[in-house]
Amino acid sequence: MTKILVTGCAGFIGSHVSEFLLKRGDIVIGIDNLNEYYDVKRKENNLKILKTYDNFTFYKHDICETNIISKLKPDKICHLASMAGVRYSIEHPKLYVKVNIEGFIHILEEAVKNKVQNLVYASSSSVYGLNKKVPFSESDPIETPNSPYACSKMAMELFAKPAKFGMPSPMHQDNYLWNIKNGKGLTVWVCLDTSNKKNGGISYLPNSHRYGTLDHEPSFAPGTSQAIKKKILRKITTKNKVVTPNLFSGDICVHSCLTVHGSNKNTSKNPRRGFTLQFKDKYAKYDREKILAYRQSLKKQISLRSKI
Repeated sequence: MTKILVTGCAGFIGSHVSEFLLKRGDIVIGIDNLNEYYDVKRKENNLKILKTYDNFTFYKHDICETNIISKLKPDKICHLASMAGVRYSIEHPKLYVKVNIEGFIHILEEAVKNKVQNLVYASSSSVYGLNKKVPFSESDPIETPNSPYACSKMAMELFAKPAKFGMPSPMHQDNYLWNIKNGKGLTVWVCLDTSNKKNGGISYLPNSHRYGTLDHEPSFAPGTSQAIKKKILRKITTKNKVVTPNLFSGDICVHSCLTVHGSNKNTSKNPRRGFTLQFKDKYAKYDREKILAYRQSLKKQISLRSKI
């Protein structure tokens, strides 16, 4: 039988997923911190039902703490634990960063470390933010979240590049979005999985930082709303060949915020997960005028996109 860890097992969705898996014959290990955002009595009632199954075990546990995956050794993970609620997130944004983002990264790192076969996690329709087109589609852009809750869920999507589905990231420069004067910024890419051409690994255009900040255009790709204009990209790629390094879990890549980079769609059977850190020179300053112009341009792009 397959041993499946279900985080947030006492919640509405988590309890129903757990019961489905239990009826299917899987061994289910459920964890939940039983926080008070939703009625704790309802959660306890959900657990009473789950505990009637011999193949269910429950641990009261916070996903941000300890290495429980190393102890439980699940075959697969269904990650449903998170802080919910749009309004509450506006009042307590740091809590949503800690639980939804840091907690998810903790789960990802532990899953890789313990060679978990599969990980499924729940996002939210809130990631579509200010999109006016309804109903939403999985191919819709997600660069307009309008609450800390939505931002945290969008971040979860961007931290994980799923197998056979991970979307490509068009060639771009980080500084077009950051607008740091003189381009004195760095991006640090940390691999949680093997990264290569087959699973949509990160690709670089060598020496491209020397071009300065290039003109971009809307891409409407999830997570990367802007891409270098096609004419410019064709011109600079004739001089240099795009390189996709073979990276392994734990490897780190550092590039200038002016370096042209992107990634292809993940067509492999394996996920390509990772996260980024962003740094700028201690004395570097943001170009406020360019930031304001970029934001105004982005609003126009979103408005035009919603009319399509």
